[in-house]
Parts: sequence; C-alpha cells; structure tokens
Amino acid sequence: MNLTAEIIRLAHHLMGGSRKNLAHGARCSIRTIDNWKSGARAIAFEEFFHLLAEPEGAEFFEAFWKQVPERTRERWIKGEILRRRLAEREAARAAEDREVEQLRMELNAKR
Repeated sequence: MNLTAEIIRLAHHLMGGSRKNLAHGARCSIRTIDNWKSGARAIAFEEFFHLLAEPEGAEFFEAFWKQVPERTRERWIKGEILRRRLAEREAARAAEDREVEQLRMELNAKR
C-alpha cells in the first residue's frame, strides 16, 4: 500500500492533482483512483505499467524503486552489471568471429 500511496501523491503533484488525468494515464476508472486513495485497493501491475508509459513515468518508477528493499536493489544492480558485461563480451566475440571469417574468405579468394 505504500507504493499506491506514493503513486497517488506523485500523481497529484505531477498530473496536476487530477483524478481524471491519473485515471486516463493508468487506463482505469475514477472509482479505482478513489479506491487507491482510500486504501481499499492496491495498484495492479498493468495499471502501474500504463503509468510508466506516461511522460511522468520516470518519477513513478522512482517511487516504486524506493519501496524495494535495499538488499533486493543491490542484488538486482549486481545482476544487471554482470548481464551487461556478458553482453559486451559476447558482442566483442561476435565481432572477432566476423573478422576471422572475413580473413578466411579473403584468403580463399586469393587461391
């Protein structure tokens, strides 16, 4: 529910405090917005993803990120660093493989 409260707080600030604008951005009804405000319902992932697609999406993601436990954030960041390093190495290996293949083709063409 902390996430929902934070999103509602941001919505009032970023979207001019309009329930109608928030409902449009989340692609839900104004009644759903009222339920979020009253704490009767938590925001669903689909609605959250719609909000991320809005111009204010970065701020909504930041509100979500603040609700994630520190230990989980650190594990995710370490994993993301490893995934990116692996992708860089795979790209470098693929470029080297293409270069080797090009050299083989040139060598075979000269015979």
